[in-house]
Amino acid sequence: MKYFSVALLLFFLSVIPAMAADSAPPWLQTAAQQSIPKFDKDVPAIVLWDEGTVSFNDKGLLVKHMRYAIKLLTRDGKGYAGETVRYNNDSKVISFLGWHIAPDGRVRKADKNEILDQGISDEAYTDDRWKIIGFSDAVPGSILGWEWETQENPYLFQDEWSFQGHGLPVVLSRYTLTLPNGWEARGLIVNHSPIKPSGNGNTYIWEMRDLPPVKKEPEMPKLRSITPWLVASFFPPANQSGPSRTIGSWRDMSRWYDELASGQVQVDDAISAKSKELTNGKQTDLEKIKAIAAWMQKNIRYVAIELGIGGQKPHISTSTYRNSYGDCKDKVTLMRSLLKASGIDSYFVLIYSGDRNFVLPDVPAYQFNHAIIAIKLNDQQPSTLDDPNYGRLLIFDPTDSITPVGDLPYYLQGSYGLLVKGNEGNIVKMPETGDEANKLSRTGSASIDPTGTIQASIRREMTGQLGQIQRQIYSELGPEKYRDRVEAVVSQDIPGVRFKSIRIADQESPDKPLALSYDFQATNYANQMGKLLMFKPTVLGRSEEFSFKQDSREYPVDLEMSEVIEDNIKIEIPQGYKVDELPDPEKVSTEFGQFETSYKIEGQSLLFHRRLALKGVRIPKDKYTELSRFFEHVYASDQASVVLTKQ
Repeated sequence: MKYFSVALLLFFLSVIPAMAADSAPPWLQTAAQQSIPKFDKDVPAIVLWDEGTVSFNDKGLLVKHMRYAIKLLTRDGKGYAGETVRYNNDSKVISFLGWHIAPDGRVRKADKNEILDQGISDEAYTDDRWKIIGFSDAVPGSILGWEWETQENPYLFQDEWSFQGHGLPVVLSRYTLTLPNGWEARGLIVNHSPIKPSGNGNTYIWEMRDLPPVKKEPEMPKLRSITPWLVASFFPPANQSGPSRTIGSWRDMSRWYDELASGQVQVDDAISAKSKELTNGKQTDLEKIKAIAAWMQKNIRYVAIELGIGGQKPHISTSTYRNSYGDCKDKVTLMRSLLKASGIDSYFVLIYSGDRNFVLPDVPAYQFNHAIIAIKLNDQQPSTLDDPNYGRLLIFDPTDSITPVGDLPYYLQGSYGLLVKGNEGNIVKMPETGDEANKLSRTGSASIDPTGTIQASIRREMTGQLGQIQRQIYSELGPEKYRDRVEAVVSQDIPGVRFKSIRIADQESPDKPLALSYDFQATNYANQMGKLLMFKPTVLGRSEEFSFKQDSREYPVDLEMSEVIEDNIKIEIPQGYKVDELPDPEKVSTEFGQFETSYKIEGQSLLFHRRLALKGVRIPKDKYTELSRFFEHVYASDQASVVLTKQ
């Protein structure tokens, strides 16, 4: 089930029909009469009924009949007061009904003119659309029910069912699959102990009841990594003719996508000429790859045109080259063609963009939303993987316009992707560039006068993905708003700061560190207490972006990226003062990170050093106490003060 955007509900706010003397269907009446437990006040709603019934009709279309009921518990629950049904040219919505049972028991059935039909994206030309029913008059205590039926031509003989899609408590979630005679089904339950399906003959039923709410925690895994879901694969008789859409393994998936997409990799005279032009004078395969990749990033705009199977099948490469635009799979297809023209082999890699833990390697299902490329290469690069079956492969994302060859976006590093190579394809783990590759180095000099005023000159160098993230922000905001952002961030650590200058360098050179320099002054940075002058040496930034202060944990912690933050600053002490007290140095090491601080006096200056190194890993909840204690040292360093005394 999809979360219904509150913005979409605004469509319904102009007219709220009066409650009519309608009646709810029997299944919704049954759902509404169930007793439910009491929950904490932060639980906005409870799912009373979530049922999907799936079968094939005599035309080979997959027919899905869905029923969904929810009770709103708080005002925040209104964000769930609507339902969407997705369809495209290869599917259609046969019926879509909705009911609102008010807290006083009155029932209103949604009118046909209350059903909104709209495109699913403003960023792509696609035939995917939504039908939407929302109840803007819903209040805490309202029970809302929807029932709909769709028909679709399945691209794969596989279906998924989420038993707890929103993380809300669920009273009943049931998935029923009925297959034609001679077919069989295999179900794989994820994030839950195995469930043997009930049912008779060719009907399979998987059911769960009384699922508790998911508690929200900082840096927790996505819901898909926590809540239970089902992958149901359908297997027709072995003698059935037609293209194979059965997925029993990753090799099946690789074969299916290879047959769908690899024929789109075409080399014509224009592509051959462009490849020759780009690689002219380049001696090694790596030089040729870099030249082709840089051209792809600068000259092929991202435009998604997805009609029906076009959501998975790329356009032919000659068309993408001629039009100078395409989506991720189109860009991979064109890059494969340019490489092929230069005698370099490459493959599709299907992957998930946005969550490095999303694709589960032991669950052969279509878990992908993105395509990148694997290129045969002899040279070693940070973003290469050595596989016993495929040799050395350079992994590159041609859709990312600022991450150069030799690097990967952080949200892809360490994740699993499907290497598409016919019957030889399989799931592989993406390379990781390591924590030192993603580094924020902050250096500076500062002086404090007897009144507590600080003047400082700071330089930040950001390498790897830390630099690319800032380049993306800079590109989106523009120079003036980016400077405003820098001022706002620094002001959180140093109240009353006044900037003298802010300078940015190498923002257009992704292969170099992004440099940010600024000079500032702030009064009352150091506090006076009689003869004492106290200040915090963490002039370069605090660590409050990490929030691991709660006592216990329900779920693992996902650290997004391997990274290093290193601070070195020289602070000049005012004449007539000497150091009376320094914080104790720290040095802590764990399997997921290291942290150290040091303080040194040289003449009339304090040298402060701090280094935090983290690994982009998932930390199980039974290691949370260790993580929390680790960050206690980090937080303590933010508050540690140097004490000066007047001589």
